[in-house]
Amino acid sequence: MKSKIAIIILAAGSSSRLGRPKQLILKDGETLIRSVAKMAMDLQEDRVLVITGAFDKEVRQSLEGLDITVIYNDEWQEGIASSIRKGIGQLEGMDYEGALFLVCDQVKLNLPLLKEIVQSYRAGNSSVVCCRYGTQLGIPALLDAAHFPELLQLRGDRGAKALIQASDDKTIIEFEEGIWDIDEPGDLQRLG
Repeated sequence: MKSKIAIIILAAGSSSRLGRPKQLILKDGETLIRSVAKMAMDLQEDRVLVITGAFDKEVRQSLEGLDITVIYNDEWQEGIASSIRKGIGQLEGMDYEGALFLVCDQVKLNLPLLKEIVQSYRAGNSSVVCCRYGTQLGIPALLDAAHFPELLQLRGDRGAKALIQASDDKTIIEFEEGIWDIDEPGDLQRLG
């Protein structure tokens, strides 16, 4: 039987270093957040959640017409941990076996990579499937529901990286281009 996996797209930040909402940057005529949401839908998993915050109204407008759930994180100013908690909180009591975390500004994200992550998880060898770029381990990452209680304890502007690194039960998928994200104006050149 197919396990239920939720896809949680973390899109609540204010993009303060960039000076404009990275979620709404256009690439190939589509906003980054809409592009990632559609990619997530193409995985045909059980549920796609987008966690909004600073630009809730604009992000919602960008996602109109998509069969996804948009959740406003009223604690977004705390940092990424609050969005992770908000997403996992939506899954409580719903028998999900895992959650795949995505962000919208990894501009080289692609569907084959996401399928590889899900397939690796479904192979049943690890409770964490994460990506490696440079010397970092991080998202996209799929964490088994066994980790949900730990995720709900996260605080501040720290994501699940420490949890991922500490796990002795993980599969690592190479995604060198994952290091290319958009944080500052100069990073916009990578959209080409």
